[in-house]
Amino acid sequence: TNILDEVRESGARPDMEIAPDGSIHIVYWHTIEDKVIYTYQDGQGVWQREYLDVTNSNGFVSEMTLDNNQIPHVVYMENDNGVAQDRYAYRLGPDNWVVEAIPGNQVEGWGQYGPNAPLVASNKVQHGADILIQADGTPQIIFFDGWVKDGAFPTCTNSSEYDFQLIQATKINGQWLVNPFPDVVDIHESCGTNATPFPLPNG
Repeated sequence: TNILDEVRESGARPDMEIAPDGSIHIVYWHTIEDKVIYTYQDGQGVWQREYLDVTNSNGFVSEMTLDNNQIPHVVYMENDNGVAQDRYAYRLGPDNWVVEAIPGNQVEGWGQYGPNAPLVASNKVQHGADILIQADGTPQIIFFDGWVKDGAFPTCTNSSEYDFQLIQATKINGQWLVNPFPDVVDIHESCGTNATPFPLPNG
């Protein structure tokens, strides 16, 4: 497998970390398989390739960090029955990943314009997330979330309502705590003033 070609052709933003020992770690979305892939160079310079989740599809907009033990931690978005949901994953060993759902709005979903938005590649790559691991091993995640009321697609009108937020998620004592930052100032405003505006700004 030519990993560099896969990353270049993935169709979504990959992420890379270089460990203190010089090893390279990459996470990306493989479009054909529709899965999120973790790859790294072993001691012989050979790329090793693993699935974060063998069973479920998707994994677009992935972001990765390494902790003090060079263990990769990843946040990514998955199409969960038509609603985008953020997932947190960390590696226990070769081909052994723990994947957790970040709890949130099960109707509107996290990181996507709600269930009435088309989950297509061009939309998947518009959203962002970031992750860091604190000294005590606690994951800190921030990601973009957006929703719209019914009727905003496919045509945005002056009565269309939408909201954009940044969400912070952290895990304390085994429980996820999820808190939104304050709403942006244009909450519940129309999507645009032109005669045929683009449905929503790109996130």
